[in-house]
Amino acid sequence: MADNESGGGSAAASSIFGGAGWFVFWLFTVAFAQLSFGKAVLAIFIWPWYLGVVLR
Repeated sequence: MADNESGGGSAAASSIFGGAGWFVFWLFTVAFAQLSFGKAVLAIFIWPWYLGVVLR
């Protein structure tokens, strides 16, 4: 049983911090650009796509 436990909790922790980091930077982007509510909602979909294209 002990051989199967190889730090499986670290993946869950990194995904929590990744999601929280994404949300924090999304809020920063919305506030910095002074977006309206409609543009902020649209930014939920555009921002991750743009980062994926740029960081590729």
